Amino acid sequence: MDPIGSWRHDFNHAQLISTITNIASAIHHEEGKEPTMTTAGDFMPIWDKEERKKLEKKREVEQIKRQSAEDMKSMLMSIANVHNKKVARRSIPPTIKLKK
Repeated sequence: MDPIGSWRHDFNHAQLISTITNIASAIHHEEGKEPTMTTAGDFMPIWDKEERKKLEKKREVEQIKRQSAEDMKSMLMSIANVHNKKVARRSIPPTIKLKK
């Protein structure tokens, strides 16, 4: 038995997370800017220490902007506001049917 799980399970979860992230990014991106798209590889766990160090160096070189906690909170609050918005309903008076 593998205590960490198989690579396939990690990839399936990473693919799902990437899809959800891309959808949210496409919906909530700033106007006039292209949404940032991700791949499943962006969410794959790295268990090898040397490989992790290489990736960290690459990220430092590329200077990838990290999302702050405040950005994450505002994104989730906007999703919650849309989800919890009340829907205007037509008011239809009840009709009474009389028995013949």
